Amino acid sequence: MKINREVFDMPQRGLSLIQLLIGLSLIALLAHLAMPSFRGTVDAHRRQVSAEELMTGLRTARTEAILRQRDVVIHALEEDWSRGWRIIVDRSGQGHLDPDNPVLVERRSDGLTPIKG
Repeated sequence: MKINREVFDMPQRGLSLIQLLIGLSLIALLAHLAMPSFRGTVDAHRRQVSAEELMTGLRTARTEAILRQRDVVIHALEEDWSRGWRIIVDRSGQGHLDPDNPVLVERRSDGLTPIKG
């Protein structure tokens, strides 16, 4: 019986399990070190988006007031701007306290980005 030596002398292709685990450990460590910087970037982006949405809401309220020649009110949902806001036509003069005022726009948010007004 003749043994084919070429099968045993083939160069290794791929990674061993130990090499793979070491590589994954290094990737996990680097990701853990980069996480605070990434979190800051995500928070800054969230703040920017919230500011732009509020600015758009204010422009919408102003435009509707001009077009309708009526008072238009923008107010915080649940007395918290972080939860979102509602734009209404103030027919009665009582603002958002009158439930009969028609709602033009309502924007809800998750409340993760604090907005103070």
